[in-house]
Amino acid sequence: MKKLVYFFALCTCFYSTFGYGKLSADLPAMKTYRKNKVLVGNGGKIEILLRGSFTQNSRKLVKNKFLDEAPKFLEQFGAKGDGKTDDTQAISKALNSSSPVIYARKGKSYYKISSKIIISGVKKKKLIATGATFLNSDLTKATFLFQDCTNINIYGGKYGYVNMPTDNGDGSQHVFQFDNCQDISVNGIHIKNSPEMGIAITNSNRVTIRNSRIEHTFRDGTYSHYSANVNYLYNTYINIKDDAMSFHDYGLDEQKKQLLKYGYKQATNLLAKGNVVQNSYQGFGSIGSVNVSVLNNKFNNVVIAGVSIFNAQEMYPGGNASAKRCLVQNNIITNACSTVIINGKSYKNNGQASTGRAAICIISLGAKNQLNQGETKRLSAIKVIGNTIIGSGANGFFANLVDNLYFAKNGFTNCSGAVPEQSLNGDVIEVWNCTGLWADANSIIDTRKKVLHQHGYAFNNVSGQMGSWRVKGVLRGEKVLVSTQSLQSIHNH
Repeated sequence: MKKLVYFFALCTCFYSTFGYGKLSADLPAMKTYRKNKVLVGNGGKIEILLRGSFTQNSRKLVKNKFLDEAPKFLEQFGAKGDGKTDDTQAISKALNSSSPVIYARKGKSYYKISSKIIISGVKKKKLIATGATFLNSDLTKATFLFQDCTNINIYGGKYGYVNMPTDNGDGSQHVFQFDNCQDISVNGIHIKNSPEMGIAITNSNRVTIRNSRIEHTFRDGTYSHYSANVNYLYNTYINIKDDAMSFHDYGLDEQKKQLLKYGYKQATNLLAKGNVVQNSYQGFGSIGSVNVSVLNNKFNNVVIAGVSIFNAQEMYPGGNASAKRCLVQNNIITNACSTVIINGKSYKNNGQASTGRAAICIISLGAKNQLNQGETKRLSAIKVIGNTIIGSGANGFFANLVDNLYFAKNGFTNCSGAVPEQSLNGDVIEVWNCTGLWADANSIIDTRKKVLHQHGYAFNNVSGQMGSWRVKGVLRGEKVLVSTQSLQSIHNH
């Protein structure tokens, strides 16, 4: 409101010679403001007194500009919000208009959508929808697509589809998609029911999804590819059929021209912090990206990994991106690599040669997205610190083809199911083909009446330094070391 006061005060100073002109426009209800008799708002009506001598045309131009750029309700563009009228075109008109702020009516407003709403080339827009509902009645259509937009802010509101889907869509039916966009903020929304992603972020820069709830999706909750400076902060994800959160670079140069325009050669800078995930196929997944931080999240009931950071050879043939400079810290993962019910259907971990190998996977996948099948790209500069894993049907941690792996102060309790019915080998920690390992102060404990841990940890073709670990409750011994002649003891230095 202060900004409006100052703007119209400036207008008054400019026309300060003789007389005055009067403009008025409907606005959301507000308190009465007075600033040198320039701006008077009362009962939802705002009046501007423009002192000065000016022509009828100039007065009309000022008035039109004010009216065009004043905040407006969706109803001023023809929306009904009664749950019966199709409001698709009215919402599209509002979000593509020159008004920088659009309000949805609070309370029981239910805006019915029947097809994709495309918002294109908008440079500044704020949708304030707290208490309102927007539902798509057609599961075959996407809902909101923002393209080539900047400075978009969405606050509050419930979004999704009228009916819960029973299967995946065709790859496009996301509730929100931001494509080739910059400076996007989504705060405090609720997404329920999506045949595809809850929110898809593609070829975009500076995007934050915060304090939101996303549930019942048949693809990722929040997904991103070829993007930079993305934040997933303090969101809740429930019943997500794919990754709850993801951030990918598939390594195909011809697909990331927009990313290059932002000044990045690779998907860069992802922060996933303070999120809660319940019943998801995978908690967090990232392919071939740089500067990925996964901090202080809680993952409960995931079919495969709670967190996986990896390279993939065949998912996108010819891809050249490799993951590097990633941090996985202070996360709590409970009941990973297990059978989980998602959206009413039971899913079993059948991926122990892939990212279903462990609660935390740091790996490169080769042919058929399997381990040790010809992949040559290596991950580098990976830190895994202070995580707590309680219950995993497979390993607690698995790393393969990593250079400079820092692995410390992690705790693993009751990992590995019965061998071979649930777990391939029963070893809690496996590290293969890694260099520059620093592994210290990790704990591995089996408190079950029937111990299922085979070995605490197994290293194969590993160099680096190894400190003291706490290992309690194993059937076949604390460790297995193969081709680790250059592995040195930290505490001997």
